[in-house]
Amino acid sequence: MRKAKTGKKASVAKSIFSNRYVIYGLIPLLFYFTFFCFYTWPWIIHFNTRFFTDMGDGYQNVWNMWWVNYSITHLHQLPWHTTYLHYPYGTSLLGQTLNPFNGFVAIVLLKVFSLVQSFNIMVIFSFVFGGLTTFWLCHFFSKRYIPSLIGGFIFTFSSYHMAHAIGHMQLVSLEWIPLFILLWWKLLTKPRYKTAVAAAIVLLLVLLCDYYYFLYCVVSGGVIFIYLWHKRAIPPIKNKSTYKPLILFVIVSLIIVAPLPLALLHENAQDPLQGAHDDRMFSADLLTTIIDGGFWHFASLTHFYWKFIKVYIAESSIYFSLSVIILVVIAAWKRNKIHRDTVFWLTLGAIFYILSLGPRLRVFNYSINHAPLPYALLEKLIPTLKLSGDPDRIIVMSFLAAAVLASLVLSKLNLSKRKGKAILAIFSIVLFLELWPGPYAANPAVEPAYVLALEKLPYGGVMDNAAISQSGQLYHQIGFLKPMVLGYISRTPTSVMNKDNQLLISITKTNYGSLCSVYHTRYLTEPESRQMNFKYPIIYQDSYAKIYDLKTSNSC
Repeated sequence: MRKAKTGKKASVAKSIFSNRYVIYGLIPLLFYFTFFCFYTWPWIIHFNTRFFTDMGDGYQNVWNMWWVNYSITHLHQLPWHTTYLHYPYGTSLLGQTLNPFNGFVAIVLLKVFSLVQSFNIMVIFSFVFGGLTTFWLCHFFSKRYIPSLIGGFIFTFSSYHMAHAIGHMQLVSLEWIPLFILLWWKLLTKPRYKTAVAAAIVLLLVLLCDYYYFLYCVVSGGVIFIYLWHKRAIPPIKNKSTYKPLILFVIVSLIIVAPLPLALLHENAQDPLQGAHDDRMFSADLLTTIIDGGFWHFASLTHFYWKFIKVYIAESSIYFSLSVIILVVIAAWKRNKIHRDTVFWLTLGAIFYILSLGPRLRVFNYSINHAPLPYALLEKLIPTLKLSGDPDRIIVMSFLAAAVLASLVLSKLNLSKRKGKAILAIFSIVLFLELWPGPYAANPAVEPAYVLALEKLPYGGVMDNAAISQSGQLYHQIGFLKPMVLGYISRTPTSVMNKDNQLLISITKTNYGSLCSVYHTRYLTEPESRQMNFKYPIIYQDSYAKIYDLKTSNSC
């Protein structure tokens, strides 16, 4: 009887772990989640109380998530315009790094979880699901489980991804890129209506995470089409079963995807967006891709080179790891024996790597002006590309190509033999050490007391000078729930910037009353230590800040 029960349990366990959804879904998810917890430690133990991000752009992304939910559930409007920033005239948020996908999901999450928990869930999701979708992409080509698992690891825990986790939620959200590439490839080689719709929906998800990633996917899609057409891997277009799914993809994309980028381009043409980075400064340094450092656990070992890199650590950390580079070199050397599509992945990786170097070659943080690169020509052909100003981010596609190539090379190992297992083990250990990131900061989800006091006051515009930074102002607004003068956004329309300048000119020390009379702003917060030369009543004061009520001014 006991043997029968034992046999039954064993049979159930076997059936569970032979389930396709477990093997290709749950197990990879648990694998990537485990390494996420280790690499970002001690984030996970602060899941309920601290945001998995910094106090700079990180707080801006916390505001993004809050705003998408607030605009839809409370204001009943789409989130791409607001009067809660740059009050009272408001501003478009089409150029903002809004990553609305995370905000839309948070609408559901916030019904159960707190804002800090919801934000942290989406950070975890991006890493874990980014590994999973890359695993699927690698497995599609390599047909091998463990090499594909490592391919997903290489991409989702790349130095690029880990460094941007410091505060760039929109760039952390790269999980849909591998899935789009996979679906697009399948759509071209084996056209299906379901695949067409799925590819269009996933492209929309890419767009709702980041404009950059959307552009990279469109370019990659074009490269894939040219490659497969050249190889005659696309079924004859005359065949209805081929062109109808492709037409369906185009139609669905025009309906659900095209409106947002077209609206951005139209706005930039009518009211140019300001705030783009310097493309020469934010280009990939030639040697940072092969010299580890920046945001690395053992960064002190390579300080001799990285001390010259002055660009933000989140942007400059683009190290591929020597272990992966060796596999890419092997793939290039043995390309005809590795896989029939090795050349494609080498080409795709090379294209995006060269573009990531920007308009001029950079070495030791020095721009070599007499060495123009293809990106400079691309900017002339597509002027709106200057709106980005971040060529270094293009390299994300090179990381994806490297992940696929690594999985293809590793798939040639004979893991039934001791030698194959030993090589895989050594590679995995070296890779783990090379990708081990530096320590992360997790910021408490708390508000200063004056923010809570401001929340209880009657409705009115706020100029929050007591905040320690522009991102801090955004975070405080989540607490006091009132419209705010000025506001830190990624790209500001020229007309809004001009109005901001007029506002700043008018609020001299002798003319703060214009905030109320002209700009309908009632409350002014200042640090407690700052002495102001006016007589407006202080309606709240503590050791940190004080709140003035401007409504009593004669000019209001």
